[in-house]
Amino acid sequence: MGWPEIIQKAYAVAGGECYPRFRPPAQIATIESAEHDLGAEFPAELMEILLSADGVEEVLTHTAGDVVIGWLIWPVSQIVEENRRLRTETPENGNEGAIHDVLFFANAGVDGILFGYDPATATEGRSKAIVVWKPLSTTLTAVGYDLEVFLKRWLTGDLQL
Repeated sequence: MGWPEIIQKAYAVAGGECYPRFRPPAQIATIESAEHDLGAEFPAELMEILLSADGVEEVLTHTAGDVVIGWLIWPVSQIVEENRRLRTETPENGNEGAIHDVLFFANAGVDGILFGYDPATATEGRSKAIVVWKPLSTTLTAVGYDLEVFLKRWLTGDLQL
């Protein structure tokens, strides 16, 4: 099963009035350029999603017409833009400095909460952890190691922030 099917299935399980809308695929050269610009290697599962859809929008079905309410996964250009902004605007010391090496790929849509991969959590035999950054409390918390499980938990409300 490919990422579009995995994501559609997660939305179906979650129920509700939202559904995913997939943008055209990213080019490998675009992703490689983003990796170079950010000095970060994209995890394989994130690269797979981006190669199938350069961003996944969350769309709300509404009586007046469907409305894009946010992103489930940012497109490559936004991944670069948001990560550059965060690295520029946040101090490198204290708790906020912990985010400088994180590769953020999505936001929760509230209070500036972001999701990303933290290279500091990678160990032999284990990939980078998916983390949640809460800027109001300046905390960075691991929420799992598998993007599919993370997305399902996020979409069903099983992931407590």
